[in-house]
Amino acid sequence: MNGSITYGPMGRFISALAIISAFIGSLQASGMLNLLPPKYSWLGLVVTAAGLLIAGFSERLQGGASNKETRIAAQQSDSKNEIEAANK
Repeated sequence: MNGSITYGPMGRFISALAIISAFIGSLQASGMLNLLPPKYSWLGLVVTAAGLLIAGFSERLQGGASNKETRIAAQQSDSKNEIEAANK
């Protein structure tokens, strides 16, 4: 899994960004946030769906980041990569 953009810090960043965009999209779709004219209100639902899909897909590629064993393995891999990078 090392080197994948959906794994490690970049994967966490992508997931967080997708969740934030889904939240903003849901606010737009519910009418609580008026960033777009009413004609384009459907875009809020699309952004919400896309954000949740990307977040879920990213976590799935990370091996289920909510799984404790996966988080431990990821931390060990990150630590190993840092040591290898420092030794180069």
